[in-house]
Amino acid sequence: MKIVRHAALIACSVLSLQAAEDPLQRFHRSYRGLSAVSFSFRDKGGHSGHILAKRGGAYRITLGDRSVVSDGRTVWNATASTKTVVINDYKPQSTDVSIERVFFDVMSVYRSSIARQLSTGIVVRLEAPNPQAQIANISTVEISCTPAMAVTNVRITSSGSTSDYSISKFKSNPPTMQKSFQYVVPKGWQTVDIR
Repeated sequence: MKIVRHAALIACSVLSLQAAEDPLQRFHRSYRGLSAVSFSFRDKGGHSGHILAKRGGAYRITLGDRSVVSDGRTVWNATASTKTVVINDYKPQSTDVSIERVFFDVMSVYRSSIARQLSTGIVVRLEAPNPQAQIANISTVEISCTPAMAVTNVRITSSGSTSDYSISKFKSNPPTMQKSFQYVVPKGWQTVDIR
C-alpha cells in the first residue's frame, strides 16, 4: 500500500511540474536543438508542398512540379514541366528565406517571447536581437502551436514583407537517409550548371 501511495505522489508531482512549466520553456524543449524536420505547408497563394530538412544544409522541398534538393554542397532545382534542372553550389550564408531555416538557425539566435495565448494554443514570437544578427533579412517570425506544441502556422517577416505558411504533419527529428538529399537528373532532361 505504501508503494502505491508513493507512486501516486510521484505521479502527482510530475503532473504538477508539467502544468507549471512555462509554455515558452515547453516550446524550446520541443524545438531547440532539432537535427531534422519534416512537414507539409501551404501558403496564402494556395501553393502547397513538403519539406524534409536536416541541419547542415541538406533538404528536399517539393512544390507542385518543382523539386529543390540539397546535400549540403550542391543544390538541384528541378522543374518537371520543362524537364530542366538548374545546378548550383549550396551557399550557407544565402539571403534566401526558407521555412526550415527557422527551426535550425533562427531559433538559436533570435529572442523569443509569447506573442499571444489563445484557447487553441500559443503564438511564439522570435525577434532578431539587432539588425546585424538577422538571418536572411528575417526581422521576426511568429510560430503558432497547439497546447501539445504541434506547429500549425509560421509567419515570416523579411525585408518588410510577410509570408504565412499553414503547417501540417510536423515531425521533429524524423529518421533521414542520405539518399533523400541526393538528386539524379532524369535521362533526357536539360541541365543548367551555374556552379
